[in-house]
This record gives sequence, structure tokens and C-alpha cells, in this order.
Amino acid sequence: MSQERSLRLIIHLSLALTLIPGLALAGSLNPPGAPAGSMVTLDEISTEIGSAQDPRTPIDTLPFNIIESGSYVLISDLTATGASAGILIGASDVDIDLNGFSLLGNSTGTNGVEAMLATPEHSNIVIHDGTIRDWTGKGISLGSHDFVTLERVRVIGCGDDGAVLADHGSVIDCTLADNGFYGLFALGNCRVIGTEISGNYEMGAQVSGESVVSSCLITGNGVGTDGSGGGVVGGGLALGGASVLENSTISGNMGTTGLFYGFGLFTLASTVQGCTISGNATIGLLGGSSIIDNVIYNNGGPTVGGGITTGSAVVSGNSVAQNLGDGINAQGSMITGNACYDNDDAGITTGTSGNSLVENNVCVGNDVGIESTGSENLIVRNLCLDNTTNDYVAGDGTALPQNPGTNFTNGLIPHPWANFEN
Repeated sequence: MSQERSLRLIIHLSLALTLIPGLALAGSLNPPGAPAGSMVTLDEISTEIGSAQDPRTPIDTLPFNIIESGSYVLISDLTATGASAGILIGASDVDIDLNGFSLLGNSTGTNGVEAMLATPEHSNIVIHDGTIRDWTGKGISLGSHDFVTLERVRVIGCGDDGAVLADHGSVIDCTLADNGFYGLFALGNCRVIGTEISGNYEMGAQVSGESVVSSCLITGNGVGTDGSGGGVVGGGLALGGASVLENSTISGNMGTTGLFYGFGLFTLASTVQGCTISGNATIGLLGGSSIIDNVIYNNGGPTVGGGITTGSAVVSGNSVAQNLGDGINAQGSMITGNACYDNDDAGITTGTSGNSLVENNVCVGNDVGIESTGSENLIVRNLCLDNTTNDYVAGDGTALPQNPGTNFTNGLIPHPWANFEN
């Protein structure tokens, strides 16, 4: 760089320093004083709410009636003082921010949040970010209002259902626990996502058809139906037809002895994928039309048990083990690519019906490997090893090409459709 260019740069920098006040001079070396306090009191919050800066309406006493659309917010924990509901909703387009606080029933209040009587059905209601607990009735009773969303709400210890919703409800990142009947009762077209449903007396949840249940934990429900003289059903999740259950865990749900009690999942023509279903009192999964890539183990009790019981379904890619009963009992179904280990009865059975395809499964250590006592079933390319009574049991009219023996050959040429055993 030439001396002239260097000189110009020095001049430009000097001018810049003179044009920016205080930049060229060092400041005081003495530290500033302590910052002013930024905390605000509840009274100040209450004063701000309802102002132009925060137009939400404060909820500061119970019972509280909502008869106009708008946003409402708790400003403290609120406790019921008698046998009445907490918040009554008689309008559409309502947002209730629990604001981290609790609605406390004090074991005297009826429902924590309920639809106001003698009003038409309303919709588009959101309740979020707080706790509703210890009401003698339901935590949330909005069975006449569509499009209700619960988000980050904990409903705990209520005497009846945790939450009751109508059509098109959403339950997102919530906890519904230790309630006296169902954790959740929801009508159709609902979403239940990222929610824990646990320890409810009668059943975890009943969700009607065309719904989605995803990334949920449903565990330890039916606690009043374990033979102690409690309720009459018990179980984890009852899911209506044409629904989807995915990436969820359903475990340790109890119930009185019987086919429709104590199940992990009871559903109709639904998709069940990527779930773990274990340790339930009777059948792990009862029903379903597309059952894919699940882990189902250790389900069943002294008289009723099993991993999967269904019909007219696709059952594929599941790991089914250590169930007290059949691993897979699927009549009139396509049963492919499953691993069935150490189940008390058959690894796979098609029952007495026909029209099943059983292909590419592995059944090891069961009482019977694959059992098909009906007719017009096709059983091909399976591997059954070390099953106690029989590796294969097939009725008349069932196609069962088989290569017996340890060399896995039929003569000199392997059979392309053969089932193998040891």
C-alpha cells in the first residue's frame, strides 16, 4: 500500500471517530448501580389484564360464566367453594388460558369446566396451560361443543371422567390421570397427540371413529376392575373404526376377567402401526384391519389372553412374544413377516375359518407354531422351530407345502414354497 493511500485511510478513520460521539473516548471505569426490579405483583398483573395492552378477561372467582366470545385468563389458583361447576361456557370462539394455575374442585365442586345449560351447542373452544383437579364430577365436560382443543392441560383426580369432548376435538400434550371413570371420552374425528392417560379407574380412553391417536402413553388404567369388585369393563383404549393409532405405548391396563375386559387396545377397522402393547390383563390388541410393525408381548391373564386377535386384516412385521394365549389369532387375514416367540398357545392361528395367507413368518418356542384348522388357507415359506406340541397343524383343504427334516430340502431340489421345521 502506498504512503498516500495509508494517509487517506488514517484521515478517514480520524474523521469517523470525531463524527460518532463518545466512540473515541473511554467511559467511566466505575460499574453502574444495581438494576431496577422487574417483578410485578398479582395485583399489577390483574390490573394489566383487561387493559388495552392485554384485553383478556381475568377469571378471578368461581363459579365463572362465559357468555361472550373472547380470551379469558386465570390470574391465580381458584378453588370451588360449594357444589357447583368451576367455569361454565355458553359461547363460541373462546380461549381460556389457565396461565400455569389450577382449577381446584376441593372434592366439593361438580365439574371443573362444563357447557352452560340451556344454551345452544357452541364450538371453537381452546383450554390450555394449567391444571384441573379434584372435582367430584368431570374435569372437563364439553360433550355438546364441537371443535374443542385441550393443550398442555393436566386433569387429575376427578370423580368421574377426566375429559368429555364432542366431534372434532383435539387433546395435545395433556395428562389425564387418576380419574374415577374414563380418562378421556371423545366422539369422532378427534386427535389425541402426545398425551399420557394413566391410572384411571375404569378405562383409559374411548375415542370414536375416524380419529388419530399418536405418540401417547396409555398405562395402568382399569385400576378399579382388577377383581376387587370395582367397575365392569376396564382396559386401555377403545378406538372407533377407520382410525389410526401410531407410535404409542399401551401397557399394564387391567380389568375383570372376560374377552372384552382388560384389553390393551380394542378397535374396529383401524390402522395400528409402530406401537408397543404389553402387560395388559387379557388380550393385547383386539380388532384392527391393518396391524403393522408393532411389538406386542406379555399380555393375558389366567383365563383370557393373547397378543393379537382380529379378522379380515393385514398383520405384518409384528414382534409377538410371551403372551398367555395365541400370539396371533387372525381369521380370514393376510399374515406375513411376523416373529412369534414363546407364546403359550399357537404362534399363529387362523382358527376354523378360511381364506388366509400365512407367509414368511418365524414361530419359535410356542406350543404350536402355525395352526390352521379351517380350509382354503395357504401357508407358505414359514419357519417353525422348537414348538412344544407341533410346528404345523393344518386342516383339510389347507395348502401346506412342507420340507421336513433338518436338511431343509425335498429330495435334491428345495421346494420354492416350502415351510421349514427342525
